[in-house]
Amino acid sequence: MVLEKLKELLEMLETNQNVDWIENDPSVEFERLKKIADSMLEDFNVLNEYEEAGYFGLNWSLPDIISKAEDMGVECSEDEAREIAYEIEQNGDCNYGITWDTIAYYVEQHFDIDQ
Repeated sequence: MVLEKLKELLEMLETNQNVDWIENDPSVEFERLKKIADSMLEDFNVLNEYEEAGYFGLNWSLPDIISKAEDMGVECSEDEAREIAYEIEQNGDCNYGITWDTIAYYVEQHFDIDQ
């Protein structure tokens, strides 16, 4: 459903179907929104290809790491969360997967927290 609405938005932007909206600022707003929509569509296409190829899984995000760090009383920047995510990926074990405990462990290691 989201993908269809995104495609509809892109089509509208490309064909100038919504003249009243586009007349407000055709050069700036149109290009900005088109770039955002194109990027979103590209992301959705990657996810669809992933799913169609038979892959599945749970995905974690940088906000998950930042949130867990905050729960543990640590302020974690996006760059620090990327470093932690990298460590999790490099040391991951598919026999155990990634859990909240896994993220907590790597937050502890990164910030040298004794729990």
